[in-house]
Amino acid sequence: LWQTVNGPWKLSSFTPDQGLELVPNENYWGKDKPQIDKLIYKAFTGDDAEFNSVRSGAIDFGYIPAAQYNQRSAVEGKGYNVYLWAGNTITYLALNFAPQAPASKYINQKYIRQAMQQLIDQPTLSEKIWSGTASPTCGPVPMAADKVGTTEGCVYKFDPDAAKKLLEDHGWKVVPDGSTTCENPGTGEGQCGEGIEAGDALSFKLISQSGFVSTHQMFEEIISQFGKLGIKIDMNEVPDSVGASQACDDETPCTWDLSFFGSQTSWGFPIYASGERLFATNAPVNLGQYSNPEADKLIEESTRSTAPDALQAYNDFLAEDLPVLWMPNPYYQITAVKNTIDLGELDATGDTWPEDWAWKTDGTK
Repeated sequence: LWQTVNGPWKLSSFTPDQGLELVPNENYWGKDKPQIDKLIYKAFTGDDAEFNSVRSGAIDFGYIPAAQYNQRSAVEGKGYNVYLWAGNTITYLALNFAPQAPASKYINQKYIRQAMQQLIDQPTLSEKIWSGTASPTCGPVPMAADKVGTTEGCVYKFDPDAAKKLLEDHGWKVVPDGSTTCENPGTGEGQCGEGIEAGDALSFKLISQSGFVSTHQMFEEIISQFGKLGIKIDMNEVPDSVGASQACDDETPCTWDLSFFGSQTSWGFPIYASGERLFATNAPVNLGQYSNPEADKLIEESTRSTAPDALQAYNDFLAEDLPVLWMPNPYYQITAVKNTIDLGELDATGDTWPEDWAWKTDGTK
């Protein structure tokens, strides 16, 4: 089965937890025939283990974790060229709106989502935790190139005082570094909202990717910030948070409220981004089952309408309505490539493909 291919490469060997080898497909008829006789992909348990191989010069093409970006000069001293791939991407923390989710009654309250977003200090996290290799996400459409690194267009800035007021104005007794509870239940003005009872405490179960130092450090800071307003987050780190946080249904136990899989961004777009169907009702990639008729209408228009402002209208609505929590958007990759490799012509997204690589023969960088 694995030898039935029509691309430039075919599998020659695969060992679980160790890696795989690819060799050129001799029957490939395309113009971009491989120029390297074998590709060996090595598996690592985490970004630190992978970076140790880069630091020792043991691999030809590797990655620098954001937490280690301050070692760029040392990596270059080992004979690597370093490339930062910005990507056309967004990063977000998925919210579980499904009725089976443990904290869906909180997530379905927009004011709670707003308070949570105001507790995420995107600029500081981008600069301090991601070593300047991430930038704020403001909505479902990637930032324009001249706006990357700013919060221009972000509806919600970091504002713990505003978050605290939102909760108090809706019937919550905020207990800093304790447990914030509902003391005014009901669905009227100044009350906690539908399904929330007196004494209910704001608490969420988070599933996050393991293996990324910067991701772990980022959530330590976010959990600390939430705790200052008495909001508890119980984090479970797993190798693949997407696999562990699928959309809930009546037959599958639902154990997550928040899910993060954005250590190398959450979603990438083609050069000309559309609204796609990320947050459309019943969309397969809509893990948190967010549903809003106005959003569906704007999503449809963003993919089909010829109106020049359709994509902007879609972005503005979802940036404010918060189908997810917007998070620092890391560079797609920080790549370390031995200066003996010619990467060939980069595509329009700044990406590169192994079939275009070749060994340099003149010793130049």
